[in-house]
Amino acid sequence: GHMYPLLKFCEHIFHPDQEEHLDNYEKYFTSKKFYDHNDFVEVRNRCYLPVSYKSIKGIKKGGDERLEGIKELIKLGFWNEDKSWFISDCLFTVIFNTIPNDVFVPEPYEQYKKLELNDKLKILIFCGLKYMKVDDFYHVLGEGLLASKYENGIGFNWGHCIKCCFPELHVSAQTQVPRDVPTSGSLPCIDYTFNGNEKLGIELLRDGTNDRIKEHINRFDNKYFPFKECSAILNFITVGVYVKEEFYKSDDIPVYHFVCAENALYLGNELIEIKVSMLKSP
Repeated sequence: GHMYPLLKFCEHIFHPDQEEHLDNYEKYFTSKKFYDHNDFVEVRNRCYLPVSYKSIKGIKKGGDERLEGIKELIKLGFWNEDKSWFISDCLFTVIFNTIPNDVFVPEPYEQYKKLELNDKLKILIFCGLKYMKVDDFYHVLGEGLLASKYENGIGFNWGHCIKCCFPELHVSAQTQVPRDVPTSGSLPCIDYTFNGNEKLGIELLRDGTNDRIKEHINRFDNKYFPFKECSAILNFITVGVYVKEEFYKSDDIPVYHFVCAENALYLGNELIEIKVSMLKSP
């Protein structure tokens, strides 16, 4: 979702000074020369939170001095100072699931476990929104701007709120979808799954148009098919202009629309809840 690293590296490789590397760009992008370049360092410093192996162990125990920055989820990932490389998605998931909840009152997890999958889906949608504050909807770099057109920043904060509601629940962000048969290329990643073996998936959008929502629904017929039986789309509407009567509704997969300006949640074009989050209500 986040375009800054991609655009920065494209700008870098197409610069006249780097023309000699175009024919063999794959080798260049794994070279020390590239890693030492200011453009690479800039992306690393802007988008990745530096941690060492020692601090990773501290994070897992909930006692690292950098924990406050991690709790805010303002970076795209983590940078291993010992290895001089990005920390794996697997370790990111471990860290994400060990962030302590010292603010909110957890929901009764034993009751949640007894619910049917579709009821769990609804509870997760609501719990993710329940503790979201105005800061959770703002640009990851601050400056008072609403988040970029990609939903990552908002989505990670939403997932963190779910984890605060249910500390025992394993929350997996950007999960690779398993396939029954081998396929070429990387596996597609659904935005959120829960507890590993449960076929329950949630896909997020920010200010999604009806065409974009349809495209995401179609993914459950191919890319995300293991989750089709119990899945939902949550569309965060942060823009000031919208037509509620035109909110997309699907007979196959529930499409929820959270309207920031109203602090209200819609299922299709039907209002189902007000005062949903910690945002101010009109």
